[in-house]
Amino acid sequence: GAVDCRLAYANKARGPWTLLDGQIIPHGTWDSQLCHAARPVDFEDNHRLYYFGADNATTSASLGLAVLPKDRYAALVAPPNQDDSSFRTVPLYCAGSHLTLTVEGGCVAVTKVNHQHVSDAELCASGTVPNLDLSAYVDGDVQFDIHLSKGAALYSVAFA
Repeated sequence: GAVDCRLAYANKARGPWTLLDGQIIPHGTWDSQLCHAARPVDFEDNHRLYYFGADNATTSASLGLAVLPKDRYAALVAPPNQDDSSFRTVPLYCAGSHLTLTVEGGCVAVTKVNHQHVSDAELCASGTVPNLDLSAYVDGDVQFDIHLSKGAALYSVAFA
């Protein structure tokens, strides 16, 4: 089926979730099965979101452009006057045994899971956090302490 890139939000980790109207990356025949986006670029009163897409995983990808008003997404970043920063998430429903992050501009490390120290769980590009097995937490709540290096932007947290 088609991939609809849309935004949803909730005030609590388990919802209820509200799906925002409209797709953030509309799809046509050439990008209906796969789309990956780069970091948005500021341009006038909008952000340009360049992405590539394909109609299936085995076809050559093509470049696309989505234009968003400047108030349509968010990232966590270290304050500009600090070299790095740390924060603790609210309890999140653990829907998979692996944690995936969308990261730009620096490294992000998970330092604790449910207040227990973990090591070597650092990610310097978007992907699955290495050396972090969440199998014991699946279908329950999990809380993370996360460290952002200088310049790092954390856009999304998901379970796989």
